[in-house]
Amino acid sequence: MSLLHSSRDAACRRGRLPVRTAAGGRCLFALVAGILLLGSVPPALPDSLQVIRQGEYTLLSGGLDEAEVAELTQLMPRYQIQLVFRRADSKEGLTGVHVRLRNTAGELVVETVTRGPWLYVNPPAGGRYTVEAEHAGETLTRTRDLTGRRYLQLEFTFGAGAANP
Repeated sequence: MSLLHSSRDAACRRGRLPVRTAAGGRCLFALVAGILLLGSVPPALPDSLQVIRQGEYTLLSGGLDEAEVAELTQLMPRYQIQLVFRRADSKEGLTGVHVRLRNTAGELVVETVTRGPWLYVNPPAGGRYTVEAEHAGETLTRTRDLTGRRYLQLEFTFGAGAANP
């Protein structure tokens, strides 16, 4: 073995040069790059969860089974607006809630029907948002400010009458 090869092998062991395979002498850069890229790919969502885009807003709704709840819990930090819809009598989660989100100017920026008791929205910017939620003829409205890196977490309880703040 020449001095050049032994110093190259020592550099490989110290991580300064790409590692060579015994067969063919090819670098493992492609393998390492592939592993790094796989680590940056977001995990696949359960089939029932779908990320929806409306303009600059990203939405995610669900929470019907344990797999969805686990996935939504993990994804929660990615969404600044987090809404939960429940029944007053049983605190059971509601699906099929018609939700409208308006920005500071009062423009309708999101309109959707929930696929589960949780709805997450990732807005392009902070500001004052008004959420209108309608279920079975009852409409609940809340206006809140979303500033900085904070989260806007709201629970809408239907059938509670005046108990909703």
